[in-house]
Parts: sequence; C-alpha cells; structure tokens
Amino acid sequence: MQQASELKSFFQAEQYAAVRKAVPKLLCDFGINYFNLLLKAGFMRNNDAQVEKSRVGYGIPFAETLLAQMTGVVGEVTGRQVLPTYSYTRVYFPGAEMKEHTDRESCEVSTTLTLGYNDQKPWPIYLTDLHGKEQELLLEQGDFLIFTGSKLPHWRNVWLTEPDHWQIQVFLHYVYADGPYKDNIYDGRPALCIPRKS
Repeated sequence: MQQASELKSFFQAEQYAAVRKAVPKLLCDFGINYFNLLLKAGFMRNNDAQVEKSRVGYGIPFAETLLAQMTGVVGEVTGRQVLPTYSYTRVYFPGAEMKEHTDRESCEVSTTLTLGYNDQKPWPIYLTDLHGKEQELLLEQGDFLIFTGSKLPHWRNVWLTEPDHWQIQVFLHYVYADGPYKDNIYDGRPALCIPRKS
C-alpha cells in the first residue's frame, strides 16, 4: 500500500483517497472468475434501478469477506475506526451509466474496488470534491477508492465501448464507530452475508 500517512493526510483534507494496488492481482482474478460463474448460473440480478445495463448482487460472500478484510485499511486511511455495513457488486456492460448521486447513511464511508475489466483502460468514476471541482479517477485492477459517499456526489458517464466488454466493481461500505450512524453496522442485519430484509 502507498505511504499510509500520505493517504491519511489527503483523505482528511479532501474526504477521498485512491489506494493503488490495494488488492493483489491473484485475488482480483479469483473474484472475476467467481462472479463470472455467478453470472452464468443466473445468481446476479438484473433489476438494479440505478444502472440498467448491469448485473448486481448484495452481500455476496466473496464481497462480504473483502468488506471485513478491508476494514483495517479503511480505518487507517480515514484515521477513524470504521464498522462494516454491506457490500454490493456490480458487473457493468456497454451503455451503462451511473447518474450523479450521493449514498445513503449506511455508506457514510464508501469504497469502490476494481476487480477487473476487458477494455484497454478502466471506465472512470467522477466525483465533485469539497471545492466544487470535478475529479476523474481511473481505477486499475486492484485499486481502491475510499470516499465519503454520503457527502461527495459521484457518477459514471455513459460507457461507450465494444459490445463484449465488461467491468466488475465491488462496493464496500462502512460507518464511523463513533459517528451518528454507528447503529447501521451490518446494514441492519445480524451479521455479514445475511440477506437484507426488504
């Protein structure tokens, strides 16, 4: 991981930080194979209201394990103890678009991890920083963006790419242990990996 003190200082000033190569290639490749198997078996839903041209999954065990595993990294970068709430995985396909939004309370600290893609470069994510400036972030395989998702507007423009392309992102969400949303631990579930009641 990059110099932890530099990342912490940047995050505390700007409320976002990109941790490069936070997750090793071998584990990312494992995740790609894992989610491709789920896609083929029909376990990834296609009813995501936020991004139509995608397949999604809430609280999938691989992603929930990453959620637990990365808690320490997120706490180190933010400089505060965090509690895991939930994971969400999205496989994007050509023509996908994620409109500008902020996240709900269980995403006080949001993260997005690029597991992989088969385009020549990753599809960028954008956010509006604390100064009102648009930031474009290219997250390569294993890169991990940590940001205050409930405060910083973020989006992805329409993905104009070849018909057979895909990109897999895992979203890991947290709340501060000493913050107003600490009771949102596990997103209201008794434990990780348990489906959320609708």
